[in-house]
Amino acid sequence: MVKRLTTLWYQKGPNVAAIRVLLVDQAGSTGRLRQALENEPELAIVASTSGDQLPELDLDMLRPDVVVLRLGDIHDLELLPEIRNSHRRLRTVVVLPQTGTLWLYQALKAGAQGIVFDRLSGGDLAAAIRAVNAGGAFISREASNALLNDYLGLYDGSAKRGPLQRLSQRERQVFELVLEGKTSVQIAQQLAISSKSVDTYRGRLMSKIGVTSLPGLLAFAVENGLTPRPIS
Repeated sequence: MVKRLTTLWYQKGPNVAAIRVLLVDQAGSTGRLRQALENEPELAIVASTSGDQLPELDLDMLRPDVVVLRLGDIHDLELLPEIRNSHRRLRTVVVLPQTGTLWLYQALKAGAQGIVFDRLSGGDLAAAIRAVNAGGAFISREASNALLNDYLGLYDGSAKRGPLQRLSQRERQVFELVLEGKTSVQIAQQLAISSKSVDTYRGRLMSKIGVTSLPGLLAFAVENGLTPRPIS
């Protein structure tokens, strides 16, 4: 079933040049993004869609100035260079679902010019759109603090380490068994803990790594030199 693409146009006064915004939401409905911008009269939402429907849009006709990409998984960042390579004049703002620094580093590496967290508090999204449209960059206060703390070695109260090194011994054990294709029940039996505890450890390690799904976890493993066994 193909979802209907929704396009909104805002009428402006004759002397007002609105910033034209394209919303790309990989985490669900674009309603959350619209709500964050509804009281910003100088911003015009020209279209809203998901990543898989993005090729159906005629961006030359819509002429967006800024694209806002809300992530559902860290691998959604792959859309960013694709968008920028096809439409180099577009400025980009990324909305991250987690405060982990891995997401921040990956977003910066992918070329995001504005970065905010999904809470979208204090007008951060609108401020980011204005800043990048003016040719600047924007990183929300929360994101800046997370990056600074990580740089100073304060992340998780320990020395600056990569995401794999931030895992506890038990989280690493669960991670390795997940990569072997074992279920929560099988992992629980092998480690002599409850299935609920396995799910808790898996949730924690996924948060530290910066993924929200099993495919994302497996992709992260491959990218970091680990070889997951096929899951039957």
